Amino acid sequence: MPLSEIAETLTGQYGVMGRSLSLVAQPIRSTPVQTAVETITRTLSAVNWGHMASGRSDLYLHLYEHFLAAYDPALKQASGSYYTPVELVDAMVSWADEAVREHLGRPRGLRDPVTSVIDPAMGTGTYPLSVLRRVAADAAAEYGPGAAAEAVSSMVGRLYGIELQSGPFSVAELRISQAVKEAGASVPASGLRMFVGDTLEDPTATAADEGLSWNAGLIAQQRVEANRVKRDENIQVVIGNPPYKDKAGGRGGWIETGVDPATGRAPLDEFRAPGNGRNERHLNNLYTYFWRWATWKAFESTAHRELEGADQGVVCFVTATGYLTGPGFAGMREYLRRQCSAGWIINVTPEGLNPPPGHGVFAIQTPVAVGVFVRGPRTDTDTSAPIYYRNVTGTKAQKFEQFPDIHLAGGGWQEAPSAWQAPFTPQSGAAWSSFPSVRDLYPWYSTGLSTNRTWVYSPSPDTLQYRLNTVVAETDPAEKSALFKESRDANLRKTKAPLPPSRPRTGEPDTYQNTRVPFETETFIPHASLVRVGYRSFDRQWVIADSRLIHDCRRPLWEARIPGQVYVTEQHSFHPKQGPGLSFSGLLPDMHHFNNRGGRVLPMLNPDGTANLAAGLLDTLTGCLGARVAGPDVTAYVAGITGHPGYVETFDDELRTPGIRVPLTADRNLWDRAVEVGRKVLWCHTYGLAGDWEGQASVASPDPDLELPRYEHSMGSALPSTVDYDETTHVLHLGAGVWSHVTPQVRGYTVGGTNVIDAWADKRSATPGGNKTSPLDHIVAETWEAEWSTEFTELLCTLTRLVSLEADQEALLAAVLDGPLLSRDELGEAGVVWPPANKSVAPPKA
Repeated sequence: MPLSEIAETLTGQYGVMGRSLSLVAQPIRSTPVQTAVETITRTLSAVNWGHMASGRSDLYLHLYEHFLAAYDPALKQASGSYYTPVELVDAMVSWADEAVREHLGRPRGLRDPVTSVIDPAMGTGTYPLSVLRRVAADAAAEYGPGAAAEAVSSMVGRLYGIELQSGPFSVAELRISQAVKEAGASVPASGLRMFVGDTLEDPTATAADEGLSWNAGLIAQQRVEANRVKRDENIQVVIGNPPYKDKAGGRGGWIETGVDPATGRAPLDEFRAPGNGRNERHLNNLYTYFWRWATWKAFESTAHRELEGADQGVVCFVTATGYLTGPGFAGMREYLRRQCSAGWIINVTPEGLNPPPGHGVFAIQTPVAVGVFVRGPRTDTDTSAPIYYRNVTGTKAQKFEQFPDIHLAGGGWQEAPSAWQAPFTPQSGAAWSSFPSVRDLYPWYSTGLSTNRTWVYSPSPDTLQYRLNTVVAETDPAEKSALFKESRDANLRKTKAPLPPSRPRTGEPDTYQNTRVPFETETFIPHASLVRVGYRSFDRQWVIADSRLIHDCRRPLWEARIPGQVYVTEQHSFHPKQGPGLSFSGLLPDMHHFNNRGGRVLPMLNPDGTANLAAGLLDTLTGCLGARVAGPDVTAYVAGITGHPGYVETFDDELRTPGIRVPLTADRNLWDRAVEVGRKVLWCHTYGLAGDWEGQASVASPDPDLELPRYEHSMGSALPSTVDYDETTHVLHLGAGVWSHVTPQVRGYTVGGTNVIDAWADKRSATPGGNKTSPLDHIVAETWEAEWSTEFTELLCTLTRLVSLEADQEALLAAVLDGPLLSRDELGEAGVVWPPANKSVAPPKA
C-alpha cells in the first residue's frame, strides 16, 4: 500500500500520525528516500501485527522505547522519554481518585461524570491508560464486568493529554486507542482529546497557519485546540510526571513571563516570596513551571465561571523533592498552604541523591516524591492547609509492594509544620526546635566560591598553567569563546576589580591584579596566580585567582582569608545523609564544598577579624556558664557536637527538614569537654590551619596513642585508575601506591553520603570524573605528582584521627542532651540578638 494511502487510512483514527505521514509522503516521491521507505515498509509487512498486539496495549510503547534507546540514546535522555513505572502510576491514580471522592464530595471519584483529568506532559500515555484501567475496574467491581466498557467510554471523553513531542504522542495515541478497543469501549466521534502542543504556552495563543498546506494546517490546529482546553475546559484533576530541567530560565513560556489576566502578573510570581531574592533562581526548573501550570489549571483557570467545582481540584505530580524544603521554594509552599485544603507528600526516594543500587524508583540520581494537593469546597486562604508526609523505604520492588496499602485517610503519616513557608517535611520535636540553628549562631553566611566553569580548578598547578596558556594563546574567536566557557558574568570582554589578596603588605599579591582589561586582550600570562582552596570536604585544590574567570567571586569570603579562619560549611537544603553534620575548612571553600551538592558557608571570623557571632552571644554564654567564652570556643563547641556521624544518626528524623541545629549545654564541664574535642576536629578538617591537637606538629605526625596509616610503597609516575582495599589486612592500594593501617571505618568515611577517599582519588586519576564545561577540562595531569602522595597520606591520617574521636563525641552528645540546655528563646531573653530569618547580615569590612 502506498504511503499516501496509509496516511489517509491513519488520519481517521490517528490524526497527527496520518497527517504527519502525508507531509512526509508528498515531497519524497521519485527520490531515493522513497525507495528506502518502501524497503522498510516491506520489512514491517512481514510482521504478524495481530499476533504481536494480542492482549498487549503496551506493544507500541516497548517498540518506541527500545527503538529510541538503540537509535539515539542521547535523544532519549534529553527528551525525558522514559517509561514511568506502572506501579507508581497506578498508585498515583489511586491517590488522586481517593482525593476526588473524599475531598471534592464525589463518591465515584474519577468515574463521576463531571470529573475531568489531564496529563500536561503525557509522554507515551502511561497516566491516561492507568486512569482508564482504574475506572473500568471500579465500575466492574460495583456493577459487574459489563459496566467496564461503559465506564471507559464515558471517561475517554473527559480524559485529556498534551505532549510537546510528536513521537511519544503518536505512541500514546496508539496505546490509548488500542486500550479502548480492548475494553470494548468506543472512542468519541471527535477523536481522543489528546493534543500535540506546548503546555506552558500562552493559552490565548492561536496558530499562524495561513499559507500552510491542508495537512500542515490540520496539525497546526492541534495547537489551537490544546490552548482552548487549557483556557476553557473545567478540569479537576491534573496528574503526571512533568519533565525536569534545571536552569531552565526562559523556557517557562506564559507561566514564567506571560500575564495572567486575573492578576496582571506572570503566573510564576505566585510562587515568589518577598525578600527571597536570589534563592528563587531555583524556581527556574521545568518541573516548577509545570507545578504552577497545574495549580493554575485546577484551582484558578475557570474559578470565575459559574460551574460546579470551578475553583476545586486535585494536583498529583511526581517530581524532584527540592520544593519540599528548599529556601527558594518558600513562596511555592505558602501558595499551596493558602490555596489548598490539604496536601500529602509520599517521598519515594528518602535515601536522597544517588540512592543505593536497586532502591531508586526511577533510573535517575535525583530524589523524587509524589505530591497530592487538593482544593476542596470553601477553602480558606487564611487557614494553613495541613500537609502530611511519609517515607517509602526499601528496594524498588519493596516500595512497589507498599503502594497499594498507602491511603490518604490511612495511618503512617507525619504532619508538617503549619507556618506558611515552612518545609513540607515532618514537624521537629519540641527539643530540636528549641536549639539555635547554625545560621542563628553565625549571622553572616554566603554561598561558596561560584566559578561556573570547572577548568579553573585543579589539584595540579602545572595543569592550571597549561590550561591558562591554551586559552590565552587561542586566536580563533569561536574556539576561544568555547574554551573560556563564556557567560553573562564572566566572559572575554567583561572586566572586574581584582580579587582581594591575602598578603597585600608582606609580599606579592596572591591574586591576579591586571583584571581591569578584557581577558581577550591578554597575550601572555607567564605565571598564573593560584590560590589554595577547599574544593570539597578534605580535598585541597588550586584555583586561578583571576576575577574575570569567576562567575561570582564572593568577595567578602576572599577578604576573610585571615589567620585562624574557619569556614563552616552546611548542607542546608538537603538531609546531610551519612557522615558529620558539618564540614570545616581553613581555606576558602567552593560552593559545593560539603558534598558536591550546594550548601552554604558560615565563616568563624569577619574580614576585620571579629567573631561572626550573634550579637550578645559571647557575653550571654559567659554569664550562663560562669567563665569566659571566646569566639573560637563557640566554633570548637559546634565542631565537637556536630562533627561526627553520630550527630546525623541521632537527629536523622529531624534532619528530614534540613538545617543543622546545635544543642547548647548549660553545664560548664560538658562545654569544656566539647570545646576540647572540637579543637581536635577543627585541626583535622583544616589540616592544622585552625584548632589544636596537643603534642602533634601535623596530622601525619606519629602519635603514641594512635596507629596512623603509613605510606609503604611508592606511587611511581602512573596515574591510578582504581582504589583497592583489603579489609583483612587493612591495606589500601591506590594505583601502584600502598598504604597500611587503613581501617574499614577510614576507607568508608563519607561526608554527605560521598565517600571521601573515592572522591579525592577520582580527581587525580587517569580519567577524572565530574562535569566538563570546556575543552580545557580535558587537559589533565599525565603523571602522578609527588606532592599528592604526601597529601593522600595526610588525608588518611586525618580521617583516622577523626574516627578515633567519634566514640567520645557520641557519648558527649548524649550527655549534653541528657543535661541542662540553653534554648534559643532563653538565650534571647538573656540578651542575645538573633539575626533576621532567611537573610545574611553583611560583615564589617577589614
